Amino acid sequence: MQLRSHHQPDEPDELADRLNHLFSVVHPPHRPPYSTQEVAAAIGATGRAAVSAKYLGELRSGQRRQLSDSRAAAICDFFGVPPRYLTDRETAEQTDQELALLAALRSEDVRHLALRAARLLPEELADVIAGVERCLTAAGD
Repeated sequence: MQLRSHHQPDEPDELADRLNHLFSVVHPPHRPPYSTQEVAAAIGATGRAAVSAKYLGELRSGQRRQLSDSRAAAICDFFGVPPRYLTDRETAEQTDQELALLAALRSEDVRHLALRAARLLPEELADVIAGVERCLTAAGD
């Protein structure tokens, strides 16, 4: 008999929060976030784990707070994040920084600025960064 490993995040609502964060941030540009049904169907099509839309919805709402390693891995694989994202705070924090960059790069203006800035000399880039920081400070951020 093989025991199934179940993981639970550090805090009760962390699993739901992390999963909802993935739904809101990880999707192709110029389209709305994936629906619960789309994610469940895509995971099911891989044959790796059985994850129904109902089950995903329960995880997202916090009604369920545990999931097996295979389901966690299948969900994380769909969203392109490390398998421990849903259950490990440190992994989630590191990944969230990368997801913030992904979300920022959805903006055409941000991509344009980044591509142009990449051609600058280091001291010129430092001036641009300082200018952005001044703008953020003036805006109260």
